[in-house]
Amino acid sequence: MELLDEISQRLQQGMTGEVKRLVQRAIDEGVPAQTIWEEGLRSGVIPIVARIWRGRVVFDVRTVDPRDF
Repeated sequence: MELLDEISQRLQQGMTGEVKRLVQRAIDEGVPAQTIWEEGLRSGVIPIVARIWRGRVVFDVRTVDPRDF
């Protein structure tokens, strides 16, 4: 589904506001929450986590705002 792909891409780009808007749109369109998680959010998070584990992303946990996630 195109909308779920867009959620995944925007999440990987760090566009949290856009991700929130797209998730709400998916909910409004009747996409099941599990589908949003599996095909949109989880598929967007996996590449981020992979980069972190490979040491490509370094961030100071003191500067991370949990509301951005």
